[in-house]
Amino acid sequence: SQVATNIPPFGVHGLLRLDVVTAGGDPALRLTNVVCQLAATTGVTTLQLFATEDGRFPLSTPVGPEVPAAAGLVNVPADATLIAGPSTFWVGLGVSGAVRPGDGYDGALTAVQFDDGTYVVPSPGDPPGQLTVGAGIAYSTLRRRGDDGISSYRIPGLAVSRAGTVLAVFDIRYNSSADLPADID
Repeated sequence: SQVATNIPPFGVHGLLRLDVVTAGGDPALRLTNVVCQLAATTGVTTLQLFATEDGRFPLSTPVGPEVPAAAGLVNVPADATLIAGPSTFWVGLGVSGAVRPGDGYDGALTAVQFDDGTYVVPSPGDPPGQLTVGAGIAYSTLRRRGDDGISSYRIPGLAVSRAGTVLAVFDIRYNSSADLPADID
């Protein structure tokens, strides 16, 4: 599947979602390659395959190396052992500063290959939807009220290390959002 969404002009974004279902009696299969076709590659740097347990892309784990993006057919190698039942993968698209607002990226799955020689052509290979570079602000929610049984998170702060890593900090308010002498870390 593919979701039409706006993306910032940097980072790695989920282009194509691939759901694979194996029967319980099947021997363990390994996903070894995904072949996809890219329509446009201006500003696209890489493609990479990711696995996820909850279906969402941002919380995914790479299961193969990055490969250079190119217009046309691209082999995206993988090394992922499939579990019995459903497994979800994403073809991630890396973009750089060379993109402009309004640029669009569309992809199609051409084939999925497994270690037993099986070669599957997904249906539909070219799902509707595409990624469009937007002018919006990109953000990530690190914690929400109630996460991990915590009442609230307060007093956020950001810092950048000498290596360029962004560090986010905040207070953990265990029982309420009250200030000291409440239970706070």
